[in-house]
Parts: sequence; C-alpha cells; structure tokens
Amino acid sequence: MDSLTHALTGAIIGHVLGNKKIGPKAMILGAVAANIPDFDVAFTRFFDPVEAMFIHRGFSHSLLLLAGGSIFLAYLLKKFSRTHYSFGFWWLMVLLPWLSHLIMDIFNTYGTALFEPFSSIRVSFDSMAIIDLNLLIILVFTLLALFFFRKKQHRFKQLLGIFGLALVSLYFTLNAFIKLSLEGEVKRRLTTSDIAFTRIHSTPLPLTNLVWMVVVEDSASFRVTQVSVLKKQIVSV
Repeated sequence: MDSLTHALTGAIIGHVLGNKKIGPKAMILGAVAANIPDFDVAFTRFFDPVEAMFIHRGFSHSLLLLAGGSIFLAYLLKKFSRTHYSFGFWWLMVLLPWLSHLIMDIFNTYGTALFEPFSSIRVSFDSMAIIDLNLLIILVFTLLALFFFRKKQHRFKQLLGIFGLALVSLYFTLNAFIKLSLEGEVKRRLTTSDIAFTRIHSTPLPLTNLVWMVVVEDSASFRVTQVSVLKKQIVSV
C-alpha cells in the first residue's frame, strides 16, 4: 500500500494502544512504526530499476526483521523514555503498526518477501490496488471521528479506533471475496464456452475495487480484459 495508508493505519493502531498513556505521541509513533519497512526506498536509488524492484519489499518487509527490529526499538524506547511503562507496552506500540504494513502489502500485486533471507518467495494475493481511495476514506473518517470525539472518555475513543480498524479488515475481506468470486465466474464462463486456459490472474485497477483487470493465459498466449463489478460485465478487451 502507499505510505499515507500505512501511516494512517499505524496512527489508529497507536491511538488504540497508547493514547491513554502517552497521548497524541501514540499516533505519531504508530504512524512512524507502520512505515519502517518502506525505508528501503532510501537505498533503491543506488541500484538499477530492475534490481531496485527486488530490493523494495525484500528483507525490509521480512518477518525476521520485524521480530528483531521491533524488540530493538522497544528496548530503546523503554531505555530512553521518561516514563515507567513496560517493555511489553513499547514493543506492542512498534510491533503491531509494523506488522500491519506487512499484512497490507501481502494483498497488493507487488508481493512481499516475508521469509527473507531464508526464501525469496514473494507472497501476494493481488486483491488490493496499491492506492485505494475507499480504504483511505475509511481511515480518514476514523481519524476525523477520533479528533471530533477527542474529549470523550478513553474507552469510547478506543472502541472508535477499534471499529475503524474492523472496517479496514472487512474491506480487505470484501476485496478478497470479490477476487475469488470474479475468478470463479470467469472460469465458469470459459469452461461453458469450451475455452482452454492454464491460469487466471485478476487484480483491481488503481484507486478503486469496482473495475478489475483479468488476465487469462493458455499454453500459447494470453488475453486481458477489464471487468466491472457493479455491472458484472466486460468493459473492454
């Protein structure tokens, strides 16, 4: 996902976890922690475009770095902060926003190297565009609601943040459902028309989940179509 989406998600997670203890700093810490994996872009400019593609979302997005990096940063926050909060509190403040980044990127088309350096396999479900306006709207309205009700009791604001994160999760689930249903329908139509195929790949077009690109491959060629979810019809070929 784009950096803004990650930052907003991390800010909400930070608010839910730490607003009662460290106030607005919780949102800032969450937003920063959620974007740690994308710091690899500072190094990709030193490589040619092809190499840079494999470096981005490589080891910086791995579970190994998440485990070691979150523990190290939590140790520093515990050591240098002027609070009495436990190591576990600081660890969750770093771990969960950072983890949200890896989980979100799995659903993009670019893929995420979760298992580096042990495996270079890129995990990708291809059900979310890198920039999705619907997702951004959910996140922005959640933050606006948190600001509007900032004087409410902590428990209410915490539940509000959890509700926003639940909506985000439901939206990701909806897109996964759309993808599976769409590919199932395409397979059914191809089979009914007696059209041979070896693989079907689908992904939403940028900014929306209402129009999807579907690639159908056979042993000799492939065809690309666009499918409108609302109209349930092929837009173009």
